[in-house]
Amino acid sequence: VRLGSIEAQIPNLLHSVVQVQAQGRGPLPELLAQVTHSPLAALTSHALDHAHSSGPADLRLQLTLPIATLQRSQVQGSVTFTGNNEIRLQPDTPLLTQVRGSVQFSEKGFGLAGVQAQALGGSVRLEGGMRASDAPIQLHAQGVASAAGLRQASELGLLAHLAQHASGSTPYQVELSIQQGQPALQVSSNLQGLALDLPAPLHKPAHTSQALHFARRALPAESGPAHELTLLQLEGLGQVQYERSTHGPLPQVLRGAIAWGQEEGTQQVVSQPLPSQGVAANVRLDTLDIDAWQQLLQASGNGLHDPTLREYLPSRIALRSEHLQWQRRQLHQLVAGLTQERGVWQASLDARELSGHLAY
Repeated sequence: VRLGSIEAQIPNLLHSVVQVQAQGRGPLPELLAQVTHSPLAALTSHALDHAHSSGPADLRLQLTLPIATLQRSQVQGSVTFTGNNEIRLQPDTPLLTQVRGSVQFSEKGFGLAGVQAQALGGSVRLEGGMRASDAPIQLHAQGVASAAGLRQASELGLLAHLAQHASGSTPYQVELSIQQGQPALQVSSNLQGLALDLPAPLHKPAHTSQALHFARRALPAESGPAHELTLLQLEGLGQVQYERSTHGPLPQVLRGAIAWGQEEGTQQVVSQPLPSQGVAANVRLDTLDIDAWQQLLQASGNGLHDPTLREYLPSRIALRSEHLQWQRRQLHQLVAGLTQERGVWQASLDARELSGHLAY
């Protein structure tokens, strides 16, 4: 980092306190490297250890150094983004571009000031920080995501694939908390303005609202690799949750549960606990068009052959449907149990039109 000016003075010779002021400009990656290799890394719970950035940034620094008691030194400063910066805080978080605003910091914590950026195809505003050295990091973001931006965000995995069939844009809110090095993320949106061209029950016109909630938190690491739990809920429709190992370049699904549809005669979503391993699903829908979903998946090309996506799909399914279409046939009052092993599906079926077992 090139410092344009440095000024040092001792205001009072009877009290040996050196005050240093400096300012300069340098590459943002070098400034982040200074943070990750300094005591500030522990102060911020190593939140920036995996961050990537580009572009120049301006640095202002003021140090107060009491010569006799350097442990009481004070630091105040700021890093100002120039609008040409790109930042990705974690490998699986969206890229922030055209970042503007500043980060104000001291020996006790830091705060965001007027930080704005582009992400997921729209603008986003970020606030928050860390008020004290023993306080958690709390960040809040509010922005707009477009279908085109979601499609390009490959780090979002399954959501990026679903966005292939979306159009429009929608507002969202993000809350990120990091305490003792453990992150917790929450994302919410009403999806208004975003249309989903998917078969029922995921078909959605742009003018309607559908509450969405996404959460991801670290699980206590008793032993072995670190794990995290992710949860995606669509109010009144269902939810999916996965336990993943975060040891490695990409998260790996260890087990998952999909619960979709409502209990008969109620508005309560069906339940599906996490299994000991693999992904299990409990689905109860009045109407299910398997032919339409098969056409959609075939049109998706090689997406389902991607192992990082396939591990999110269920290998055990409990299915109930009043009206189901499969291979242009109508089945009514269907109750089915399906399991997949070595690429072969085994099913036990009971419907008004048929009853028995099949392999597919």
